[in-house]
Amino acid sequence: MGITPNEEFIENSMWIYCFDKEGNKHEKTVVEYFEKGYRVNANVIIESINNDGIITFKSQ
Repeated sequence: MGITPNEEFIENSMWIYCFDKEGNKHEKTVVEYFEKGYRVNANVIIESINNDGIITFKSQ
């Protein structure tokens, strides 16, 4: 997936946000750090989803 930011930036991180069955927000950092012009590949794998809807991610 290619991502094109809609605002100017110098450096940033990338996260995935999801919500469980209770509506609680959970966050997973996918890319800790990147700068404008960087080319970064990240693999995100859903390892499991428990009965409460909480997702366990693995990122590489």
